[in-house]
Amino acid sequence: MFNLFVANPDPASLIAGSYNPWLVALSLIIAIGSSYIGLQIATMTQRAPKGFHAQVALVSGSLALGGGIWSMHFIGMLAFSIGNHVHYDPVGTLVSMVPSVFASWVALKMLSHDHISRQQLVIGGVLVGAGIGTMHYSGMAAMHMHATLKYDPWWFAASILVAILLAILALWIRFGLRD
Repeated sequence: MFNLFVANPDPASLIAGSYNPWLVALSLIIAIGSSYIGLQIATMTQRAPKGFHAQVALVSGSLALGGGIWSMHFIGMLAFSIGNHVHYDPVGTLVSMVPSVFASWVALKMLSHDHISRQQLVIGGVLVGAGIGTMHYSGMAAMHMHATLKYDPWWFAASILVAILLAILALWIRFGLRD
């Protein structure tokens, strides 16, 4: 696992890349669309009678939102070109969707409640942020290329922390604004 990190990389060994702006725009459109659909289904979940219908709405919303987040991420990865051929392991790429769907399930489950406690807010934010981070890094691990992918340990930790803090903030805004 510690082979994933590099503390002081030699600048000569770093690869520069560029983004395809059309794929970046498509990625944003998918993120916005799937978020809208996921939140619409979350509203349906809250209004649905408890039981089977609520669970179907929750699972549907989780698949829509989680699949959209994953698609946005994967298209964003395709938008980045490093000038080398990159092959994506199909199984690893598909498996990287699971944490995104789980994070979406946690978020939508929380949003279906009228109120949450501070502890639920923090735990939910940690699960959502960690799920998104896991989706991101497991998707990156599915890349096969001639270059070696390594992470700066501080930026790696910061990215997970930011994902968790933004998830907590998003949930807090949802419940804090209503209160």
